[in-house]
Amino acid sequence: MSKEVRRGFMEEFKRETVRLIETSGRTISQIADELGVGLSTLTRWKRIYREAELLAGPHEDVNKELARLRKENEILRQEREILLALRVLKRIGAGGFLISILLKD
Repeated sequence: MSKEVRRGFMEEFKRETVRLIETSGRTISQIADELGVGLSTLTRWKRIYREAELLAGPHEDVNKELARLRKENEILRQEREILLALRVLKRIGAGGFLISILLKD
């Protein structure tokens, strides 16, 4: 009986393989066949590195998106305050025609 030897792969090889999976346009099966690595192994590497990337901390793109969303929230708050003020003016009868146009119900 021969004992099966388990191959070990360097981290750089794993990362590069995952990058290849995500950017090459080929299927995981094709890449597994080309590299001689099991399909389940490549699927596991992809999952592990994707999770690690998400948990790695803030990214430049995430910071830009966060800044954009904060700005959008500020604009929405201001618009909401204006609409609330216009409703109050409409209820007390001030502003007349212009407010009725702006607050079409």
